[in-house]
Amino acid sequence: MTDEDERDPLDQLDGPTEGGEPNASPNAYRKRLSRVEREEQERAAFWQSVMADPVGRRIIWQFLTLDCHAFETRFAVGPNGFPQSESTWFEAGRQEVGQRLYKSLLKRCRDSVFVMHDENDPDFAKPKNKVKND
Repeated sequence: MTDEDERDPLDQLDGPTEGGEPNASPNAYRKRLSRVEREEQERAAFWQSVMADPVGRRIIWQFLTLDCHAFETRFAVGPNGFPQSESTWFEAGRQEVGQRLYKSLLKRCRDSVFVMHDENDPDFAKPKNKVKND
């Protein structure tokens, strides 16, 4: 192992790259990294605040189910009943957007997603207790 291998990877950014272009300085790299981390924290805080509010959960649920159809697969047909592949692919794209948002919310605020299901998803509705007449 050489001295160069033992150095901090951030310190190795000073020299030129293989193409002869200089790398960013360690300070610039740290600054960019801290900006990315800050933006990720802001993004997480935004989604947590949206999902903490019942109105926010309802609007996200409506976007996922009514606008994106995230939990269903849709096949489009024309007025004559024949499949329309272009429209089907369009619907698949909408579904993919909804699925990506849903998975992102699950990663950031899992508990709120389950509350959203309890509040809005008929599949998660709790059965009503039936009163027995003896």
